[in-house]
Amino acid sequence: MFLIGFTLLLYGLYIYLTYLNFAMFSGANNYTLIISNCILAVVVLVMIVCKVKENGSVLTTAAVACFSSYWLWSGMASDDQQQNNHYLRNALFNQVMVIDIIIGSLLAVISIIYLTFQTKDNSHVLK
Repeated sequence: MFLIGFTLLLYGLYIYLTYLNFAMFSGANNYTLIISNCILAVVVLVMIVCKVKENGSVLTTAAVACFSSYWLWSGMASDDQQQNNHYLRNALFNQVMVIDIIIGSLLAVISIIYLTFQTKDNSHVLK
């Protein structure tokens, strides 16, 4: 039950980040990136639901969708063109960069911890 709830929470976060990207950033290039990210997330979800990969996980696809949406937001928030970047127009750039560094650092630490314990449990010696 916890995994289902956490998966739904991650997809909710993904939808919120996608909405935030559409609301905060303008420009044809930004919209193309956002729509491409949405299409990719839906295609991967459909592939997992249709059992294209036997051991696929909806939780993993939700985490990857959130992670890609975060990196998309991070890249667009760093754009120096004022007409396309909501944060530059409202002089919030320094606060956004601090938030970006904190979130990026947390995600990196969580990823390293996950990889450490995952490889420890699944390590095999090939003979």
